[in-house]
Amino acid sequence: ADSLSDFHANTHIPIVVGGQMRYEVTGDPLYKEIATFFMDVVNSSHTYATGGTSVSEFWFDPKRLAETLTTENEESCTTYNMLKVSRHLFRWTKEIAYADYYERALINGVLSIQRGRDPGVMIYMLPQGPGRSKAVSYHGWGTQYDSFWCCYGTGIESFSKLGDSIYFEEKGGKPALYIVQYIPSTFNWRSVGLTVTQQVKPLSSSDQNLQVSLSISAKVKQKTFSMMIRWKG
Repeated sequence: ADSLSDFHANTHIPIVVGGQMRYEVTGDPLYKEIATFFMDVVNSSHTYATGGTSVSEFWFDPKRLAETLTTENEESCTTYNMLKVSRHLFRWTKEIAYADYYERALINGVLSIQRGRDPGVMIYMLPQGPGRSKAVSYHGWGTQYDSFWCCYGTGIESFSKLGDSIYFEEKGGKPALYIVQYIPSTFNWRSVGLTVTQQVKPLSSSDQNLQVSLSISAKVKQKTFSMMIRWKG
C-alpha cells in the first residue's frame, strides 16, 4: 500500500487541482511540491498504459495494476482532472514528461469516451481487461438524453477544450511559442505577427511513423522569437 491506496480517486484529484490554484494565487511552494509528488506517484504506480487511473473509482495497491484489469477501470472523470494536473505542471516547469502524459491521456482517455457514430453518447469507465467490451460492462454506453453521470459533464467539457494545450506562449522581451501537442490546428500568434498551421497524418497499423507538417506565415515584420517543438522520443 501507499499513501493513495483505498482512496476515492476523483475525490482527491480535484483537491490537488485546488492546491495548484492556491500555488498560483499565493506562490506558496508547498502546493507546487504536493502536485509534483502526487503526479509522480499516480503516474508511476497507479496509471495504466493508456494514461488512465482508478478501478471502480478507487486506487488500490501500487504497481499491482494487472490484478485490477476489469470492466470498471479508468473512470472518465479522473482523466479529465489528471489532465488539469499535468497541464499546470507543464506550464510551471516546461518538463516534457508532463506533455507526454497529457498526449497519452488525451488520445486514450478522452477521444475514446464518446461513441463516434453516436455523438452525445458517453461512457463512464474504460475497460482494460482482456476481451472486455465498453458496451458489455456495468455502466456500458450511456444515452444522448437520459444519462446523467458525472462523466457526462466532464466528458462534454473535455470535448470542448481539445485544443487548449496544443500551444503555449511565453511572453517577454523575446517571446517563445511551445508546440506541445501534435493536433491539426492553426494558431494566430498575434504578439509576433505569425500564423502557425499544423497538419498531422494520423497513425495507422500499417504506418506507425507520426508525420507532422508545420507551415509559418508572417503578417508583419516579426521580431526575434523562439519556437520550441516537443520531440517525441
